[in-house]
Amino acid sequence: VVKMDSAEALAPLYRMRSFALASLVLAMIAAIFGAILLGRRVVVPLQKLNKSAQGIAAGKLDQRVPVTGHDEVGQLADSFNTMAGRLQTSYANLEGQVRQRTAELTGALAHEQEAQVALQNERDFASSLLNTAPMIVLLLNTRGVIEYINPYFEQLSGYRLDEVKGKEWFSTFLPLRDQDRIRALFQTAVHAAPTRGNINPIITRSGAELEIEWNAQVMRDAQGHVMSVLATGQDVTERKSMELTLIAREARLN
Repeated sequence: VVKMDSAEALAPLYRMRSFALASLVLAMIAAIFGAILLGRRVVVPLQKLNKSAQGIAAGKLDQRVPVTGHDEVGQLADSFNTMAGRLQTSYANLEGQVRQRTAELTGALAHEQEAQVALQNERDFASSLLNTAPMIVLLLNTRGVIEYINPYFEQLSGYRLDEVKGKEWFSTFLPLRDQDRIRALFQTAVHAAPTRGNINPIITRSGAELEIEWNAQVMRDAQGHVMSVLATGQDVTERKSMELTLIAREARLN
């Protein structure tokens, strides 16, 4: 029987254990290096991609991601760059359209303002004519209700606009003997036949009768419907009185 001490008997086991430990250490080192390489190839590009995406979200549309390979990460970066380029182009086109539309709206607004100023000037001019012209201006609706009288007619008749607006013209200003005849003339004017040179009296606040020579014309809306009748008149009382005086003198002479 050969005797062998324990150290010599366990030596193979010790060698196997050392080999196993060395293999485990090498495997751990390889895993660490693999993780580092993976981080460089995957994690770092993804971080750059995320940073670029945040830049685009903040309005920096020129942000791009470096393409370092042709693997999945490289293809993702290339697709991201393509998308960012299209987005930048679309945004630039949209900005151009907005600038063009803004310029068009600005021009249209300026033209409208000019038109409004011109229209206001025309209204002011027309208003000054109505307020200063020594002529009666009367506006009636299609039922013969007073809508407007100018200051000259106020002075002539003794009535203010706020006193007669909304009242019927015929029963307010005409002698009873003439109301039916003038209503018929008014209906003729409403049906688009203008009246020229008609003379009839009106009654003033004081009860005096004034002979007025009238001219009337209908006012139409955009669809051609009659809205009102605009009449202008001249006080011919003195002229009529002189004519009657001359006729009387001629009659006496004859």
